[in-house]
Amino acid sequence: SKDLLEIPKDLFTEYDLTIPIKIEERYDLAISLEVAEHLPEQIADTFIDSLTGLSDFVLFSAAIPHQGGVNHVNEQWQSYWAAKFAKRGYLAIDAIRPRIWSDQEISIPYRQNAILYVKDNRIGELSAQPSDVGSLSVAHPELYLIRNSKSVRQSLRDLKMTVMKKLFGAKSS
Repeated sequence: SKDLLEIPKDLFTEYDLTIPIKIEERYDLAISLEVAEHLPEQIADTFIDSLTGLSDFVLFSAAIPHQGGVNHVNEQWQSYWAAKFAKRGYLAIDAIRPRIWSDQEISIPYRQNAILYVKDNRIGELSAQPSDVGSLSVAHPELYLIRNSKSVRQSLRDLKMTVMKKLFGAKSS
């Protein structure tokens, strides 16, 4: 809702992200944080085209499979997005996550998913090197534990029940 904006309303422009964003101006940095997973997979290429049309530098994060969230219809591994950026000549620079990985003041999805994509002809302007795409797809251990703690507890209860039945032929609470 526009009522929740923390910037002046005249600095906010609303766009339908399912269609290409056509803006003549190019920016120093385009930022999309935890948005792409809310768009249907058939829109993914259009969305990446829009972002790369805005800047040679794109800070991007999107939910990974089983990350969970409201209206997540396209949770994908980081390597999926890296391949889409690569088709447009953008290389992944995984320089942000190592710096924020353990910072508990930053929400886990940002620590887990934030990757900088840089147009290949601009890489020389940075001190960082492109990352191996295969190493991008990771799940943060804190999120993994949050998402799996209930199923782990249930598995332990089930195991305890099985052992108790085998040993004593009785139920245990």
